[in-house]
Amino acid sequence: LSNGSPGQDPSGVRKCWQRSCLGGDISEIHRSAILLATGKERVPVFHGPGFFPLYIVTADYEAQALFEVGANSLWYPPERFQDLPFTDFAADMVVLDVGSFPKHLLGGVVTEAVRILAQQGILFVLGSTEFDISLFSPQAGKLVA
Repeated sequence: LSNGSPGQDPSGVRKCWQRSCLGGDISEIHRSAILLATGKERVPVFHGPGFFPLYIVTADYEAQALFEVGANSLWYPPERFQDLPFTDFAADMVVLDVGSFPKHLLGGVVTEAVRILAQQGILFVLGSTEFDISLFSPQAGKLVA
């Protein structure tokens, strides 16, 4: 597991338009990407060739806004992000906006984000440059190099 972070800017992935700005670990093959609580705006880089993005959002208006621009999304309340509906699916990339969750939910949300990540997957953490994943999820802390 690598903890992706384009630059030190917590919104760097949101500003990224080309695959190359995601880092050298992103190959040209088809990639599944799950974007957790990233808001109502599409993240442009994940709508290019080779990506299949799925947004999981915390509000109905976010799902509606994404639908209107042709993006796939599911609506879940924040407290349900600890139990996402993926049993036998693993994503190549998970983008998690930690700023979208109250602190008391972060442990379960981070653990769930790591659970749905493929074995060689990449986790992008948005929302804070000071975020220490190991404080919220011991499992994730052991996996981050």
